[in-house]
Amino acid sequence: MLEQLRGAGIGVTLVDDTPGLEPAYARVLAIGEAVGRRERAEQLVLEMKQTVAPVLAAVGKAAARPKVLFVYARGQGSAQVAGDETGAGLMIDLAGGRNAASGFKGFRPLTAEAVVQADPDYFLMPALGLQSIDGVDGLIALPGIAQTKAGKARRVITVDDAKLLGFGPRVGLGLADLAAKLHPELPALSHLAAGETQQAGGVQQAGAQTGTFEVR
Repeated sequence: MLEQLRGAGIGVTLVDDTPGLEPAYARVLAIGEAVGRRERAEQLVLEMKQTVAPVLAAVGKAAARPKVLFVYARGQGSAQVAGDETGAGLMIDLAGGRNAASGFKGFRPLTAEAVVQADPDYFLMPALGLQSIDGVDGLIALPGIAQTKAGKARRVITVDDAKLLGFGPRVGLGLADLAAKLHPELPALSHLAAGETQQAGGVQQAGAQTGTFEVR
């Protein structure tokens, strides 16, 4: 396909899709170079770094790093969890959490045994993914979820899909959103994510009589 495009006289630029902040900056610069907008790309990278830096500084003051299990699902089919060397796992780490599914690389199918053993403090999902399984109730119905600390308390964090997993120009906004939800005890993070919280719905109390809550 690439050779066909090149043969047709269409310029093709390949970029590294490795998740991470430095690869994200490099991709923006490479794309800017390819379209003749290097200066604008450099400005955009600077803006990205200026968004990320205060989040990382605030996260560094966190007293604890909660365990977070990332669940990827699209509809009622099989769900997967993210291990090491994944964009989701890296975002959890950058936001001051611990990946509850570390110990393997990439993604694995969600199983009741593995979920119960991981016993996360929070579940993390892309916003559209949670919608596709009928919300928090649909997640709780998956194998093992209801038996965990996070499942019993209905602690579920959602972040915009592209901001959470895209590692593009809005990665800092996604990072601020996730970090603020993982560390509500840090006011600086709440201020950094204020605009994102208004869009995403913030922390919504659900089932007030039982004391459960959902983080959206």
